[in-house]
Amino acid sequence: MRNNVCRDFIIIGPNYYNYAYSTVRTIKNMGYSVSFFEEKEFYNHCSYLQRKFYKFGLQFIKDKWDKRWNDDLLTFIRKNADENTVLLFLAGGELISTNTLLELSKYRKILMLWDSIRRFSIGAQKQLGLYDKVYVFEYDDISYIKDTFDMNNISYLPLGYDENIYFARQEERRIDMAFVGAVTPDRFRILEHVAKYAITHHLHLVVVGKWFNDKWPWMVWKFKRKHPELYSCLINHNVPPEETAHIYRHSKIVLNINNSVHKSISPRTFEILATRTFQLMNKGQESNGTLNLDSDLVMFENDADLLQKIRYFISNEKERIRIMEKGHMDVQKFSLSNLLQRVVHEL
Repeated sequence: MRNNVCRDFIIIGPNYYNYAYSTVRTIKNMGYSVSFFEEKEFYNHCSYLQRKFYKFGLQFIKDKWDKRWNDDLLTFIRKNADENTVLLFLAGGELISTNTLLELSKYRKILMLWDSIRRFSIGAQKQLGLYDKVYVFEYDDISYIKDTFDMNNISYLPLGYDENIYFARQEERRIDMAFVGAVTPDRFRILEHVAKYAITHHLHLVVVGKWFNDKWPWMVWKFKRKHPELYSCLINHNVPPEETAHIYRHSKIVLNINNSVHKSISPRTFEILATRTFQLMNKGQESNGTLNLDSDLVMFENDADLLQKIRYFISNEKERIRIMEKGHMDVQKFSLSNLLQRVVHEL
């Protein structure tokens, strides 16, 4: 790594779930000057007509979009950066071109991945060697990158939690169980079982997320007819991180049903613990030296095991409190400010 002293950062990335804004705010609070350039991937930001034409096979529309974004990024960096500026790329992906990274060769470039590198195209994977340092979200990506690309500037860095949003506060825990997140087949199956259990046992379950298209009345009717128990518990819209934290703080149990694609600890795991809330999490995640999964939370193996543990912990408040206090204490080192202090220290 170069010996130049870092004075400021330019952060480049998409603002998924406000993670980019949290990163910008955290580094600013550390005393650095920070500029942000948002990654705007074609399919999520283009117009309706552009998307339709692209679906019909007009690839040049996307190519033109990508080139313009890369040109705008170079212009922004040339205007706002000097030789001591650090370029911090978040998430990674297909949008930034190899030519752009080569044009930026004189700057220190750090990449913080928010997904497994194995889910990226080979072309994007080959760009890893153009960064001075790469932090991976999936622990197993370290060995994959080293073996495949003969690189050693790789470290594991969990995403952590934003302590300005996810923090503990004494609240009345009026919700028995809660889940906040997008729908997946596993989540749908599990939470439908939990909803039936909750209604039968007079428990207050809250499920929050955009789970079905409610634009038309007949879609609402169809979902309600097929899934009446789940419908009665569902708040069918996405909520900002601040509202998510609010729900956690008011819940006795938060269900953490992780996507089977990921094996490393998800940010949701840290966020729940940061609000000093008890969580039940599905097995399949690996600690990789972060949390103690045997004492900081409770894991379940299958649907039946989950219902059994709900039954036990909903009526054992002292045990819930003991576990959530231990988890809250252990999660502190994974705040975004602590994790980004490490990134800055390793420049």
